[in-house]
Amino acid sequence: MLGSAVTSALNAGLGNLVNNVNINQTGKQTRFNISGRFQEFRYTVGYTVGGAAEMSDWSQANAKVEYLVTPQFIMRVERKDPVISSTSTTDKVNEVGVMYRFTF
Repeated sequence: MLGSAVTSALNAGLGNLVNNVNINQTGKQTRFNISGRFQEFRYTVGYTVGGAAEMSDWSQANAKVEYLVTPQFIMRVERKDPVISSTSTTDKVNEVGVMYRFTF
């Protein structure tokens, strides 16, 4: 409910630059996701906060940017958590992807 109110306020102020704001809390961690679109670019930025001291460490944020070359051809750059992670490292996975949709 808070996410939809924040999304509506940001849409009014930024002119549909932000499409969605998600705020989820699990235990002591809070997850923020902001996604939107600007012309041919789509983006998503996500951040997990476990305490006030972690809020300034944006190097641990997840991000995805997609560029729609055509409706069938999309290029993507993404920074995310690894599928198999250990508790001792804070490494991120950087990916570059190309997607082409075939229609039959």
